[in-house]
Amino acid sequence: MLTKAGAKLMDFGLAKPKIAIGSQAISPFTPSTPTMNLATLTSASSPLTQKGSIVGTFQYMAPEVLQGIEADARSDIFSLGCVLYEVLTGRRAFDGKSQLSVFTAILEKDPDPITSTQPLTPQMLDLVIRGCLSKDPNERFQSAHDVALNLNSIASLRSVPAEKEPASGLPSRRAWWLASLAVAIVLGVLTGLLLHRTSAAGASVRAALNPPAGSHFRLTSDAAGPPVLSPDGSDVAFTATGPDGKTNLWVRPMNAAEARALPDTNDAIFPFWSPDGRSIGFFADGKLKKVEVSSGRSPQVLCDAPNGRGGSWNRDGVIVFSPHVDGGVYRVSSAGGFPTAVTKPDPSVSSHRWPSFLPDGRHFLYLAANFGGEFEKNAIFVGSLDSKETRLVVGASSNAAYADPGYLLYVRDNALVAQRLDLVLTR
Repeated sequence: MLTKAGAKLMDFGLAKPKIAIGSQAISPFTPSTPTMNLATLTSASSPLTQKGSIVGTFQYMAPEVLQGIEADARSDIFSLGCVLYEVLTGRRAFDGKSQLSVFTAILEKDPDPITSTQPLTPQMLDLVIRGCLSKDPNERFQSAHDVALNLNSIASLRSVPAEKEPASGLPSRRAWWLASLAVAIVLGVLTGLLLHRTSAAGASVRAALNPPAGSHFRLTSDAAGPPVLSPDGSDVAFTATGPDGKTNLWVRPMNAAEARALPDTNDAIFPFWSPDGRSIGFFADGKLKKVEVSSGRSPQVLCDAPNGRGGSWNRDGVIVFSPHVDGGVYRVSSAGGFPTAVTKPDPSVSSHRWPSFLPDGRHFLYLAANFGGEFEKNAIFVGSLDSKETRLVVGASSNAAYADPGYLLYVRDNALVAQRLDLVLTR
């Protein structure tokens, strides 16, 4: 790469050697894996590959690589985030006076936001880079394709022609030019990774969810609702109907085969988790209730909900829910209280239902449903706790869910659809 300072060598490393430290064999790593002893860790930090001690560039290694865990494509994405951070800020994401201090920074510290040194950089670009630099590979972008989609979305945000900007907009144009340059470089790198590297296949999880012995499921939206995963993905909550015709709430760890019934949850329908995964909200006996998963205590009544149709719980202790088969979305404290309306259907819509909070905890998705025979008029909207303003997102025949890193999942024409959702539009 040619720069004002001269030529730069960009090495993305394609070899994957087996290495050993002393008599201890180490599993295969990416080329950015160190071979070093403890003395090396306290030596002066260098941005270059050190002959005989570093295979690759130390400052760009993913945490799992440093910990001796088998690397995969997500490790490359971490390294890519380091490169993009340096392109935009002119300094490394993780640096220190010795290899040990760099090692510690990669494992324990987050780099300063890009906007702290480049305040006019688009905030979404900062979020994308942070998505690359997550310490946990499972919280990182899972593929180069996902990173490319997000970068393309950022590039498309710039729609105002430059000649219409006032002179005071020159710094802004420069920031956008730098951001566009960085995006172009990274897209080129991503293309190389996609074309020239065979990435390890992502881990697949397959599990069967069977009803408890003697019970059966009633999972449709006009019965008791589908199973729901806890926020950390470790447990699944569902309803099942026993021989006595009563529907109860059950919880099963994803790594176990047996489920357990939660006490006093007869006739429970449409469960949803608290953000900390400790409690579950649900509807029963014309009430909105909550139950602590591990306490063994009976559920607590929060408010009236004659015909509940879905709820969602944010980190501020606010629950949005649909208490009726017709009407709008309401809010209530997770401690209980009197509910207040946050949306109101217009005359052409029968009901607002299946609310689901977006990541900011202030906006939520909901289905505007028409049950007069014109189901093609059903649509997903975004509502807000802070205003009465709503925004149409897309026509759909079902409720919707948000999935990282920025997808809207819903059903249309009997097919599951994943569509990009620009969260900037909901702020």
